[in-house]
Amino acid sequence: MKITKNGKDFKNYTNEDGAINIKENGVILDCGSYSIINCGSDSIINCGSYSIINCDSDNTINCNSVNTINCYFNNTIKSRGERNVVIRRDFFEIIELKKGQTIRLNGWGIKGYKIIEDKDKEVEKAIKLLENKGIIKNGKIIIN
Repeated sequence: MKITKNGKDFKNYTNEDGAINIKENGVILDCGSYSIINCGSDSIINCGSYSIINCDSDNTINCNSVNTINCYFNNTIKSRGERNVVIRRDFFEIIELKKGQTIRLNGWGIKGYKIIEDKDKEVEKAIKLLENKGIIKNGKIIIN
């Protein structure tokens, strides 16, 4: 497992009863499978399978299969595998993610979520739009 903050190894966490407890916000956590992670906000969590993630808001979570994510609002969750479940604690809303699906939970006081398109598809759409407007041609920006 690797935990970093501002590009440096992050040491301010405890490992109690097999659970990683992070006391600060804004960390990047890369862990394997069968993990229990407790963290705050504004963090990036990359995990394997069969993990439990407990977090606050404004996190980005990338996970493989069979994970349970307990969180609040404004979290972005990408399911790389199957049978991942998000439990939104401020509404007690249960969301089952499909393989390859990315969602963004709505903000405070707004139930539900939005399905986020794959970033590569979003970039392709943006390039096509710029090509249609004549700003890009053959992959190069046109300056008049």
